[in-house]
Amino acid sequence: MSYVIPSTARYTLDDGADTLKFSIPAKKHWASLPIMSIWLIFWAVAEIGVGGGLIAGLIGILTGDVNPANGVCPGLFMIVWFTIWTLGGTSVLLSVLWQFMGVETIRVNQDDLWVRRQILGVGRSKLYDVQYIHALRVVPSEPYLFRRRQNPYPQWFFNSGTLAFDYGAKTYRIGSDLEEAEAREILASIQSRFPQYTN
Repeated sequence: MSYVIPSTARYTLDDGADTLKFSIPAKKHWASLPIMSIWLIFWAVAEIGVGGGLIAGLIGILTGDVNPANGVCPGLFMIVWFTIWTLGGTSVLLSVLWQFMGVETIRVNQDDLWVRRQILGVGRSKLYDVQYIHALRVVPSEPYLFRRRQNPYPQWFFNSGTLAFDYGAKTYRIGSDLEEAEAREILASIQSRFPQYTN
């Protein structure tokens, strides 16, 4: 029987003169990606069909030509349904894009910790002052399905990950797609380079 081959870290480290920069690609969940991708095709067809009908109906109302043949007369139910349908489809689309092209970047220096989650250069950033960061640590990661129930959009909200720290009276979690072993490596790199993150 042969040994299990150890896996390598998925993140990359850019070790600058006064900065450590970790780039963490999003993890792909192959069980759900095909289902979401197929669903998105049907979502897009309905989005175009119903959206086109609503636009035609609105144009008819504005021009005074309310004719059912010109499109769906946009009742309140149809507008509410279309809004919810659009938001739901957009969230699934963002989840698929995140898994294929999402990157979380953690940049650490002696003064601050900067975190950015982005898809193709578009995303959100947070900057934390080192004097308020306490107890930088590794926390156990939860299984994917449980994590998704608590936070269906970890890429946009900074409350999931295997690295945690207290900042004032709130705890933040980063490294949303890190394995615990990867998080321990990153923590060791940060604390050996910048001792102020050991408090």
